[in-house]
Amino acid sequence: MAFLTGYVDAVNYVRYHAFSTMMVGNMTLFAVACGDTIASHNPPNKIIFLACLIAMFMIGVYAYRWSEVRWQWSPRTWAPIVLGYMLLIDLGPIFHPFRHWNHQYADPLHFSPWVVVAQAPIFGVIDAIALKSNFGALPWGTTGNVINMVYSLISCVQGTAVTTKEKVGVTLLASSLLGAIVGGLWASFYRRAHCGMTFIGIAWSMLLCNLAGLEPAPKQETMTDTEA
Repeated sequence: MAFLTGYVDAVNYVRYHAFSTMMVGNMTLFAVACGDTIASHNPPNKIIFLACLIAMFMIGVYAYRWSEVRWQWSPRTWAPIVLGYMLLIDLGPIFHPFRHWNHQYADPLHFSPWVVVAQAPIFGVIDAIALKSNFGALPWGTTGNVINMVYSLISCVQGTAVTTKEKVGVTLLASSLLGAIVGGLWASFYRRAHCGMTFIGIAWSMLLCNLAGLEPAPKQETMTDTEA
Protein backbone atom coordinates (compact mmCIF):
# COMPACT_ATOMS: atom_id res chain seq x y z
CA MET A 1 0.00 0.00 0.00
CA ALA A 2 2.72 2.44 0.94
CA PHE A 3 4.64 1.64 -2.24
CA LEU A 4 1.61 2.45 -4.42
CA THR A 5 0.88 5.67 -2.56
CA GLY A 6 4.50 6.80 -2.76
CA TYR A 7 4.53 6.08 -6.49
CA VAL A 8 1.36 8.10 -7.19
CA ASP A 9 2.43 11.07 -5.09
CA ALA A 10 5.87 11.21 -6.73
CA VAL A 11 4.38 11.16 -10.24
CA ASN A 12 1.82 13.83 -9.37
CA TYR A 13 4.37 16.10 -7.73
CA VAL A 14 6.78 15.89 -10.66
CA ARG A 15 4.03 16.60 -13.18
CA TYR A 16 1.57 18.80 -11.32
CA HIS A 17 3.37 20.00 -8.15
CA ALA A 18 0.60 18.67 -5.91
CA PHE A 19 -0.36 15.46 -4.11
CA SER A 20 -3.47 13.34 -4.43
CA THR A 21 -3.06 11.52 -1.09
CA MET A 22 -1.00 13.66 1.31
CA MET A 23 -3.24 16.50 2.41
CA VAL A 24 -0.65 17.85 4.84
CA GLY A 25 1.62 18.53 1.87
CA ASN A 26 -1.24 20.16 -0.02
CA MET A 27 -2.19 22.32 2.96
CA THR A 28 1.42 23.49 3.21
CA LEU A 29 1.41 24.32 -0.50
CA PHE A 30 -1.93 26.08 0.00
CA ALA A 31 -0.51 28.26 2.77
CA VAL A 32 2.56 29.09 0.68
CA ALA A 33 0.33 29.96 -2.29
CA CYS A 34 -1.74 32.29 -0.07
CA GLY A 35 1.36 34.13 1.06
CA ASP A 36 2.77 34.33 -2.45
CA THR A 37 -0.51 35.60 -3.87
CA ILE A 38 -0.78 38.32 -1.24
CA ALA A 39 2.85 39.38 -1.61
CA SER A 40 3.03 39.33 -5.40
CA HIS A 41 -0.59 40.28 -6.18
CA ASN A 42 -0.87 37.30 -8.54
CA PRO A 43 -4.24 35.75 -9.44
CA PRO A 44 -5.34 33.18 -6.83
CA ASN A 45 -5.31 30.30 -9.34
CA LYS A 46 -3.05 28.10 -7.20
CA ILE A 47 -5.12 28.79 -4.10
CA ILE A 48 -8.34 27.76 -5.86
CA PHE A 49 -6.70 24.66 -7.30
CA LEU A 50 -5.37 23.42 -3.95
CA ALA A 51 -8.59 24.27 -2.12
CA CYS A 52 -10.55 22.19 -4.63
CA LEU A 53 -8.03 19.36 -4.29
CA ILE A 54 -8.36 19.23 -0.50
CA ALA A 55 -12.15 19.52 -0.71
CA MET A 56 -12.39 16.63 -3.18
CA PHE A 57 -10.27 14.44 -0.92
CA MET A 58 -12.63 15.21 1.96
CA ILE A 59 -15.59 14.29 -0.25
CA GLY A 60 -14.00 10.87 -0.80
CA VAL A 61 -13.60 10.37 2.96
CA TYR A 62 -17.22 11.44 3.45
CA ALA A 63 -18.39 8.98 0.77
CA TYR A 64 -16.61 6.07 2.42
CA ARG A 65 -17.87 6.90 5.90
CA TRP A 66 -21.41 7.41 4.64
CA SER A 67 -21.39 4.07 2.80
CA GLU A 68 -20.00 2.36 5.88
CA VAL A 69 -22.65 3.76 8.23
CA ARG A 70 -25.62 3.90 5.88
CA TRP A 71 -25.18 0.70 3.83
CA GLN A 72 -22.58 -1.24 5.87
CA TRP A 73 -20.21 -1.34 2.89
CA SER A 74 -16.90 -3.05 3.54
CA PRO A 75 -13.57 -2.23 1.82
CA ARG A 76 -14.24 -5.18 -0.50
CA THR A 77 -17.36 -3.43 -1.76
CA TRP A 78 -15.22 -0.49 -2.79
CA ALA A 79 -12.72 -2.65 -4.73
CA PRO A 80 -14.51 -2.57 -8.13
CA ILE A 81 -15.37 1.11 -7.64
CA VAL A 82 -11.69 1.94 -7.04
CA LEU A 83 -10.68 0.01 -10.17
CA GLY A 84 -13.35 1.58 -12.35
CA TYR A 85 -12.63 5.09 -11.10
CA MET A 86 -8.90 4.82 -11.78
CA LEU A 87 -9.61 3.38 -15.22
CA LEU A 88 -11.67 6.48 -15.98
CA ILE A 89 -8.82 8.70 -14.78
CA ASP A 90 -6.44 7.00 -17.21
CA LEU A 91 -8.83 7.03 -20.16
CA GLY A 92 -10.42 10.42 -19.50
CA PRO A 93 -7.54 12.60 -20.81
CA ILE A 94 -7.15 10.34 -23.87
CA PHE A 95 -10.78 10.89 -24.88
CA HIS A 96 -10.90 14.50 -23.74
CA PRO A 97 -13.39 16.28 -26.04
CA PHE A 98 -10.99 19.18 -26.63
CA ARG A 99 -7.91 17.02 -27.09
CA HIS A 100 -7.57 17.78 -30.81
CA TRP A 101 -8.62 21.41 -30.49
CA ASN A 102 -6.08 22.44 -27.90
CA HIS A 103 -2.45 21.31 -28.07
CA GLN A 104 -2.34 21.40 -24.27
CA TYR A 105 -4.34 18.17 -24.17
CA ALA A 106 -2.66 16.49 -27.12
CA ASP A 107 0.48 15.59 -25.16
CA PRO A 108 0.20 13.61 -21.90
CA LEU A 109 3.09 15.70 -20.60
CA HIS A 110 0.77 18.71 -20.52
CA PHE A 111 -2.30 17.09 -19.02
CA SER A 112 -4.27 19.53 -16.96
CA PRO A 113 -3.25 19.58 -13.28
CA TRP A 114 -6.94 19.15 -12.50
CA VAL A 115 -6.29 15.46 -13.12
CA VAL A 116 -4.93 15.40 -9.55
CA VAL A 117 -8.19 16.91 -8.30
CA ALA A 118 -10.04 14.09 -10.06
CA GLN A 119 -7.82 11.53 -8.30
CA ALA A 120 -8.34 13.00 -4.83
CA PRO A 121 -11.78 11.51 -3.96
CA ILE A 122 -10.75 7.90 -4.54
CA PHE A 123 -7.61 8.38 -2.47
CA GLY A 124 -9.77 9.90 0.24
CA VAL A 125 -11.65 6.60 0.25
CA ILE A 126 -8.44 4.54 0.29
CA ASP A 127 -6.81 6.55 3.08
CA ALA A 128 -9.99 6.38 5.16
CA ILE A 129 -10.12 2.60 4.74
CA ALA A 130 -6.48 2.22 5.78
CA LEU A 131 -6.68 4.56 8.78
CA LYS A 132 -10.09 3.59 10.19
CA SER A 133 -9.88 -0.17 9.69
CA ASN A 134 -7.84 -2.77 11.54
CA PHE A 135 -4.76 -1.59 9.65
CA GLY A 136 -4.92 1.64 11.67
CA ALA A 137 -2.35 3.72 9.77
CA LEU A 138 -2.08 5.91 6.71
CA PRO A 139 -0.58 3.97 3.77
CA TRP A 140 2.51 6.10 3.35
CA GLY A 141 5.58 7.25 5.24
CA THR A 142 4.89 9.93 7.85
CA THR A 143 6.98 11.81 10.39
CA GLY A 144 5.82 9.28 12.96
CA ASN A 145 7.36 6.52 10.85
CA VAL A 146 10.69 8.39 10.87
CA ILE A 147 10.51 8.52 14.67
CA ASN A 148 9.74 4.79 14.80
CA MET A 149 12.74 4.13 12.56
CA VAL A 150 15.06 5.97 14.96
CA TYR A 151 13.57 4.12 17.92
CA SER A 152 14.07 0.77 16.17
CA LEU A 153 17.70 1.65 15.42
CA ILE A 154 18.29 2.43 19.09
CA SER A 155 16.63 -0.86 20.04
CA CYS A 156 18.94 -2.74 17.68
CA VAL A 157 22.03 -0.98 19.06
CA GLN A 158 21.02 -1.71 22.65
CA GLY A 159 20.03 -5.28 21.84
CA THR A 160 16.43 -4.85 22.96
CA ALA A 161 13.32 -6.06 21.13
CA VAL A 162 11.87 -3.89 18.38
CA THR A 163 8.14 -3.39 18.89
CA THR A 164 5.57 -4.29 16.27
CA LYS A 165 4.60 -0.64 15.93
CA GLU A 166 8.20 0.30 15.16
CA LYS A 167 8.50 -2.52 12.61
CA VAL A 168 5.33 -1.41 10.86
CA GLY A 169 6.51 2.21 10.82
CA VAL A 170 9.87 1.31 9.29
CA THR A 171 8.18 -0.91 6.69
CA LEU A 172 5.73 1.83 5.71
CA LEU A 173 8.52 4.40 5.44
CA ALA A 174 10.78 2.15 3.36
CA SER A 175 7.95 1.08 1.05
CA SER A 176 6.77 4.65 0.57
CA LEU A 177 10.28 5.86 -0.24
CA LEU A 178 10.82 3.03 -2.70
CA GLY A 179 7.52 3.77 -4.43
CA ALA A 180 8.36 7.48 -4.60
CA ILE A 181 11.75 6.72 -6.17
CA VAL A 182 10.14 4.50 -8.79
CA GLY A 183 7.41 7.06 -9.45
CA GLY A 184 9.89 9.91 -9.69
CA LEU A 185 12.04 7.99 -12.14
CA TRP A 186 9.02 7.04 -14.21
CA ALA A 187 7.73 10.62 -14.37
CA SER A 188 11.19 12.00 -15.19
CA PHE A 189 12.33 9.52 -17.84
CA TYR A 190 8.94 8.70 -19.39
CA ARG A 191 7.34 12.11 -19.53
CA ARG A 192 5.05 11.15 -22.38
CA ALA A 193 3.68 8.09 -20.61
CA HIS A 194 0.57 7.88 -18.48
CA CYS A 195 0.76 7.56 -14.74
CA GLY A 196 -0.63 4.03 -15.00
CA MET A 197 -3.58 4.57 -12.68
CA THR A 198 -5.28 1.48 -14.10
CA PHE A 199 -2.50 -0.74 -12.79
CA ILE A 200 -2.61 1.11 -9.48
CA GLY A 201 -6.35 0.48 -9.36
CA ILE A 202 -5.88 -3.24 -10.04
CA ALA A 203 -3.32 -3.49 -7.23
CA TRP A 204 -5.50 -1.56 -4.79
CA SER A 205 -8.55 -3.64 -5.67
CA MET A 206 -6.63 -6.85 -4.99
CA LEU A 207 -5.51 -5.49 -1.63
CA LEU A 208 -9.03 -4.45 -0.67
CA CYS A 209 -10.39 -7.87 -1.65
CA ASN A 210 -7.75 -10.10 -0.12
CA LEU A 211 -6.24 -8.41 2.94
CA ALA A 212 -8.27 -9.29 6.00
CA GLY A 213 -6.45 -6.59 7.95
CA LEU A 214 -8.31 -3.94 5.99
CA GLU A 215 -11.73 -5.17 7.02
CA PRO A 216 -13.53 -2.87 9.46
CA ALA A 217 -12.92 -3.72 13.09
CA PRO A 218 -15.91 -5.65 14.45
CA LYS A 219 -18.10 -3.76 16.87
CA GLN A 220 -18.15 -5.14 20.38
CA GLU A 221 -21.59 -5.52 21.87
CA THR A 222 -21.98 -4.49 25.48
CA MET A 223 -24.69 -5.62 27.84
CA THR A 224 -26.98 -3.04 29.34
CA ASP A 225 -27.86 -2.99 33.02
CA THR A 226 -31.28 -4.40 32.21
CA GLU A 227 -29.85 -7.32 30.22
CA ALA A 228 -27.34 -8.04 32.97
